[in-house]
Amino acid sequence: KDRVPKVISTEHGDAWIMSPEMKPRPVSTSAAAGVKPEDYMKKPVTYKEMRPGSYDPKARVADMDIDKVQAEVLYPGIARALDQFDNPEVRLFCAQSYNEWLAGFQAYDPKRLVSLAILPQIDDNDGRNTLEALKHAKSLGMKGAFLALGDYPLSHPCAEQVWAYASDNRIPLSLHIGSSKALTQNLVDPALAGLPGMREASVSSACGSTRLAG
Repeated sequence: KDRVPKVISTEHGDAWIMSPEMKPRPVSTSAAAGVKPEDYMKKPVTYKEMRPGSYDPKARVADMDIDKVQAEVLYPGIARALDQFDNPEVRLFCAQSYNEWLAGFQAYDPKRLVSLAILPQIDDNDGRNTLEALKHAKSLGMKGAFLALGDYPLSHPCAEQVWAYASDNRIPLSLHIGSSKALTQNLVDPALAGLPGMREASVSSACGSTRLAG
């Protein structure tokens, strides 16, 4: 219980503590709906004050009607940073807990709300935690999954069981280029440098970092 993420109140609004040693992460970055660009991140944001469509499926569908959106694929917000959670056990527990909550969210209107599970990184228990979470997500009726990336590249042999299960069950996996140390791992770990795709991933990561810095 002491190691799982939690919400705290600060002078800057509600914030998540991802793991005990990390600084608070304000929820304002995940609560921009209905806020003017010039006001974004200028005032404290709390769950009580943010637009209910951020967490309530009935309100979400009502907001979709306003914008004439027929259906949405629900990508994770702060939960995308699963690799920052404390340890493999915590990451698997939180992934399964989040996925159960989101499956319930999707159940309100499954024709319009399409949920993506979150999966622990492949280096957790040599991919077995990732596979366990993916099988659990499929049992919940989730349509796809978002993979948190860790120290192992996606071409690591431990990942093969995950790719095989996803392929056999036609489950699309989503990634985020800024989510992983593995994108530049070959720069510091020669043992991984020869794996497929490492050079290309490092180039992509470096280009992304250059654009952000510029």
